Amino acid sequence: MTTKTTKTTPLTIKTAIQTVGSDLGKPSKMPGRSFGISALRCKVGAALRRRRGSVCADCYALKGRYPAESVAKAHERRGDALDRALASLPAGDAWVEAMAYLINRRGKTPDERYFRWHDAGDLQSVDHLRLIVRVCEITPTTAHWLPTREVRMVWAFIEQGGKLPSNLNIRVSSYFIGARPLRRLPAGVTTSTVSWAGAPRVCPAPTQGGKCGPCRACWDRTVPSVDYKQH
Repeated sequence: MTTKTTKTTPLTIKTAIQTVGSDLGKPSKMPGRSFGISALRCKVGAALRRRRGSVCADCYALKGRYPAESVAKAHERRGDALDRALASLPAGDAWVEAMAYLINRRGKTPDERYFRWHDAGDLQSVDHLRLIVRVCEITPTTAHWLPTREVRMVWAFIEQGGKLPSNLNIRVSSYFIGARPLRRLPAGVTTSTVSWAGAPRVCPAPTQGGKCGPCRACWDRTVPSVDYKQH
C-alpha cells in the first residue's frame, strides 16, 4: 500500500509577508522589529478615545506618520491577514509560522532580538493572544513586549489555562493620564502608566532624542512598571 504525502512549500520572506499581510515594522526609535494594525480596530481604546483625560483621547497612532497611505494600507493588510488567521482557528498555523519566520529572519543582531507587538492597535480577542503566545514560544531567542489595555483578555487567557512564555512581557497600561498602575493583574504581568507623579521608573526616551538607546526596561519582566511621558 502506498502512503500519500503532502508536499509543503518552504517559507520564504515573500510568502511569509503574504501570509502576514505586510512586512514587519522597523521603528526608528527602538531596537528590533514591530507588528501593528490600525488603532481604529482597538476595543478598549475605542471607548477610551471618547473619554477626556484618557491615554487614548489623543492617540499617537492616529496622527503623525500613521495616517499616511502607505502605513494605513500596511495596517489594513495585517489586520485582514490576522482576521483570516483567527477565522481558521483552532489551527492558525500559517500565520504563526510566518510571523515566527519573519521575526527570526529579521532579528539577527543582539539589538534586533527585541520585538514589540502593537506599536499601533491592540489585542482583538483571547484567541489573538493565543496566537501571539505561540509565536513567542517558537522564537525563544527573541524578547517580546506586548503593551495592551485589554486586561480582561489577558485574564481570560490565564483563567482558561493559558501560560505566558518567559520571553513575553505583557505590560498593561493604566487608562488615564496621571493614574496609578492597575493593581489586580495575573502573575507575571507588568504595568505602565502615563505621566504618573509617583512613578519609580520613567522612560528615558525624552532625554535621549526620543529613542530607547540602551534601555530595555519595557521588555524586562523584572521591571514592574514603566511610566511614559504623554505624547
